[in-house]
Amino acid sequence: MAADLLTYLYEKDENYLRYKPHPAISSAEKLRQLRESFKEKMSIYKEYEYKLLYIIKLFPEINEYLNNDYELLKISEYISYSDFQDNRDKSKDFLSDAEWNTLTIQQRNQLALNRYIQKRKKSNWAIGRDYEMSCAHSLREKGFNVEMNGIEKKYGDLGRDLIATKFDNSIFGDYDTKGKIFIIQCKCWNKDLPIPESVLMQLYGTTIAYKIENKSIISDGVEIIPILMIPSFTRLSEMAKNFAKMLQIKILVQDFVEFPRIKCNINNGHKIYHLPFDQQYDNAQIKNKGEFYAYSVEEAESKGFRRAMKHSFN
Repeated sequence: MAADLLTYLYEKDENYLRYKPHPAISSAEKLRQLRESFKEKMSIYKEYEYKLLYIIKLFPEINEYLNNDYELLKISEYISYSDFQDNRDKSKDFLSDAEWNTLTIQQRNQLALNRYIQKRKKSNWAIGRDYEMSCAHSLREKGFNVEMNGIEKKYGDLGRDLIATKFDNSIFGDYDTKGKIFIIQCKCWNKDLPIPESVLMQLYGTTIAYKIENKSIISDGVEIIPILMIPSFTRLSEMAKNFAKMLQIKILVQDFVEFPRIKCNINNGHKIYHLPFDQQYDNAQIKNKGEFYAYSVEEAESKGFRRAMKHSFN
């Protein structure tokens, strides 16, 4: 259809030459042949174009390489798409060719991290992940032990983004935190989209489920408390406020605070650090002795950690 449309003027001119009062049959025939040849090539071109657009939709990373013949040829060195995903250095997405060719690896990694942090347009998922990590950092600063349940389990988190425990002081003023486990859901929603009561219902339900699942290991007298953490610009619907009150769900306003984003993880004795755009970033857990979150690449490397990614484009 596209080829027919693009060759319509050829056909119109051919018919004019063929059927005018003084026909030019020879010229009309040449135009017909030209039209058929062009139509065939245009059909092939459109087929390739649609396939390319489909591939880009499936694998948007390829967009970064389409206008760079050298990098496009480098992609052919990967044996599969999963190999491409696992081994390409995504920090290159945040750097110019000149920066990539002149900076040291440490400088590249730090600049890429800085630009990732400063990036204005992020997916809702990335915004949510950053907010969860910011909330977790804020809680750790207040002395809580925090389990990153949401990031580690993703869709299998059952609505429990963070699981926090603490045995002194409080984030609620005089509220006693001793002997309590906090099941926390973090919601960083646009101010124009109020949180509905269904979120509170899920949080309450998953708190009850946590009690049942861990009944055998939770000591007598330990309370399981549901908490909804939101920034000051996020609001609850009136019905959600009523549900929070009825279900005794505490609402904790926690605005975004800057936090260390580099995960320094020890895997089988190997000290590895992960940047937020690295393949295994979400899977890396910071729980064991010697593991920590770093603010800068220099901080991570000064303690003997190396980047997880293979630098395929060196």
